[in-house]
Amino acid sequence: MRRDSFIPAVIVALAGLVFGSRAAMSKDPRTATTTVPVQVVVTVEANHGKEVPAVSREDVLVYQGRERDEVKDWIPLQGDRARLELFVLLDDASRANLGAQLEDLRKFVLAQPPTTAIGLG
Repeated sequence: MRRDSFIPAVIVALAGLVFGSRAAMSKDPRTATTTVPVQVVVTVEANHGKEVPAVSREDVLVYQGRERDEVKDWIPLQGDRARLELFVLLDDASRANLGAQLEDLRKFVLAQPPTTAIGLG
């Protein structure tokens, strides 16, 4: 992927990002640090209606301070990996015409992929 095609994408917060911080081991055990894996969810949006670019592990740069860290894994949360958790709450302030919209709500819930966990209250 070319760098200029990635620039229009705005990273907001679809993919799981796991990276480890550098191990900065010192001879002094009081100042030694260890590698800690971190997991981050990233959403990529297209600018001005353009298509969302495909983002690979090589496209992502991670820094801790001024030191560049290695991206260990990049997993797109799409299809079977989407694992959306959705909770729909209907409260006492719902309008009287809510009954007419329940069929639309049922169709929406049934249209979700099997990996989506849905709660209704």
